Amino acid sequence: MKKILILLLIIFNSVFLWGQISLTGTANYKFTIDGYQGEDPDACGSIYGLRELNLYYNDGSSENLWIGRIWNQNFSHEKLYNKNKKVTGTRSAL
Repeated sequence: MKKILILLLIIFNSVFLWGQISLTGTANYKFTIDGYQGEDPDACGSIYGLRELNLYYNDGSSENLWIGRIWNQNFSHEKLYNKNKKVTGTRSAL
């Protein structure tokens, strides 16, 4: 009886794992960036804040999320992407 129970557990676990591995379809992911941009007293001139934010992808392409000025305020941005075009980095211009 004990051997049959162990055998059934092994078979059940194998079927369950195979079902998880062979799922198909496109998974979408959400890149979220939240923050606060203050005013830098050491900034050069009168240009303050965050000017732009860029995302970089694994295929070498990039995308500008916004261009403008953000200072003394909170900011938030979301971007959906999938496994074929993964986000590999960000870059901001202050």
